[in-house]
Amino acid sequence: MSDPLRSFDINLLVAFDALMLTRSVTQAAEQLHVSQSAVSHMLSRLRLALADPLLVKHGNGMLATGRAEELHAGVRDGLAQVRKSLRRAEPFHPRTSTREFVLYAPEYFETLLLPRLLDRMRSVAPNIRFRIEMSLDELPVAEVARGTVDAIITVRLEQPEPQGLDLEVLCVDRYVGLILGGAPQMRIGIEPLRCAGVTLLPKGSSPIRRAE
Repeated sequence: MSDPLRSFDINLLVAFDALMLTRSVTQAAEQLHVSQSAVSHMLSRLRLALADPLLVKHGNGMLATGRAEELHAGVRDGLAQVRKSLRRAEPFHPRTSTREFVLYAPEYFETLLLPRLLDRMRSVAPNIRFRIEMSLDELPVAEVARGTVDAIITVRLEQPEPQGLDLEVLCVDRYVGLILGGAPQMRIGIEPLRCAGVTLLPKGSSPIRRAE
């Protein structure tokens, strides 16, 4: 059986991955630091080589074909392994590194921790990039092992602790409820609400005060 890679330009797989992640020729070009025409040309070569449209224009974006979705999972894992192998061969220097880190995190992370992380990186690693992936599925422990995800950030209460990973507590927070003063729920009294960590919003006023 002939090797399909002998007649295939491996560089096209990097472009394919960028196109699948962004679903945009413009954004893929920015990610790859090349012109839009170069990405369009690479997409044309991919379509010819794989005998499939792969991505078709739809509104302001692009839709992937079934063949493209099927290919992307394997291509992405393969590229991640190559990148991981190459990174092992060179020391990591935060101030000059242009590496992209893939973080699996809930939306809550974007509000609470991401701004602080980006502020810190501007001074110690200004060229580092982060790609945040969010999902309600199980934690991607296998992806961390393969190198396609660099770190998992999750709320401990939502998921069981993953096995085989180093764990560290980033912050401690708690849930509270908000209720308008005078609402029907107030009939149970202030004390039970205070014990439950409910915050009262007085009707007709903008400040928020804790029930006491």
